[in-house]
Amino acid sequence: MKAVAVFAVCGLWVCAASASYGQTTQPRKQDPEQELAPPEDSPQPLGKARRLYRALFGGANTGQRRETILGFSGSVFEVYSKEEVDEGEPALDGLYTNFDGDLDYTRYGTRVEVAATGGGGVRYYPKISQVLAVEYHAGVGVQARVAPQTTMFVRQSARYGPVALPILFAEPLPPELGDPLPPESDFAVTDDKVVTSLTSASFERGFSVRSQLSASASYRYSDYLAETTPTNAFSTLDSGVAYRYRLNATRSVRLGYNYRSASYDVPEAPGGRGPQPDEHNLFIGVAIERAFSDQQRTIASFEAGTSAFSGTVPTGLLQGGDRLRFVFSAAVAHQMGRSWLLLGSFDRGSRFNQGYGGPAFADSLFASVTGFLNTRVDITGSVAHTQGEYVATLGGSLFTNTAAGARLRYALTRRWALTGQYFRYSYDFTNSPGVPFLIGVPERFARHSLSGGVLVFLPISSR
Repeated sequence: MKAVAVFAVCGLWVCAASASYGQTTQPRKQDPEQELAPPEDSPQPLGKARRLYRALFGGANTGQRRETILGFSGSVFEVYSKEEVDEGEPALDGLYTNFDGDLDYTRYGTRVEVAATGGGGVRYYPKISQVLAVEYHAGVGVQARVAPQTTMFVRQSARYGPVALPILFAEPLPPELGDPLPPESDFAVTDDKVVTSLTSASFERGFSVRSQLSASASYRYSDYLAETTPTNAFSTLDSGVAYRYRLNATRSVRLGYNYRSASYDVPEAPGGRGPQPDEHNLFIGVAIERAFSDQQRTIASFEAGTSAFSGTVPTGLLQGGDRLRFVFSAAVAHQMGRSWLLLGSFDRGSRFNQGYGGPAFADSLFASVTGFLNTRVDITGSVAHTQGEYVATLGGSLFTNTAAGARLRYALTRRWALTGQYFRYSYDFTNSPGVPFLIGVPERFARHSLSGGVLVFLPISSR
């Protein structure tokens, strides 16, 4: 597979060089399609799927103004939560008060953009008079245009908080600059703590309005602070390269290669090293954009390829050797007016799960709707479901993971808003016997929560 990886990367560079040479030696200045690239292009198929509307409340602001802003956002919620676990497992039901606060900074320049955020949250449970689920997070990102056709991105984020079974849901939208790691407080299963950091960098080189090459790499490291977990650390490396060629202003093709690997530190294993799985993925895809009007636009994408798993895992688990599988994904985003965005995606592929000693192969569905009823009221609803199996287990035993929720927010002023939310999260791994848990969480868990509270957005400086 290493030879395949080398040839794949070399082939992509050859394609990129050929496209660049063709555009240089045979310019088509009279071809009108050469000037039809959108003003905010992105190598990701759904990278432009954003709402355009600016609401009254500052925290709901999704406009395109290029400002330098420093602001504080916070919330106080009263939450009722109900947990469903197996007999003998701890559960913390009832009312609690949730406090969250974030400091956000964005700076836009002609060549460099910087975004940063930092904050945290705590929960107070009155029935036991304790503060639990303390969580802190931070993130910073820099985007620099180092040449007219070349852009570089660097991101760093970190999180300290309760242990949660890592989320296996597909994410149709790429992260924005400076986004922190998700707080995951709604997905917390125990009050044991974990420290996680994520470092990523990417590079985009445009050879013309038609062709573009992008490369990316990220490294994630998690250190579990609980003394009862079989593993004390987990890391993943995710890298890839992709070449996109725009057939015209609304259609493009993509092909690329991704490599991912994981490493588990297990003190009881020989040498302290646990599973060391890796994955090679080759793919090809298409993206289509159709504008029905100035305020009605649809973006759809489809990608397919092969995924091969290999690497060392505990004795007896990966009995079949390398696993070669067919993977594909499809996503659609529809902008309905200036204030509504509909998303849907299906993904069949691998998930490198921190909770188990190896990757999982799963089918994931995701759908969401978000929009504004007027300048004061916005709503958001989403549902996600994943069903899959642990790659190193023979027999096809399935697990499930589901999350769904809805939120209504009403702006009192530009700085204050009221909000209400319902959320449900569950997973069930009881049908996957023989899979080693590497973090101390129950095999089955469900949570329902209903919350209401106050949001505040306080701009500190703006220019």
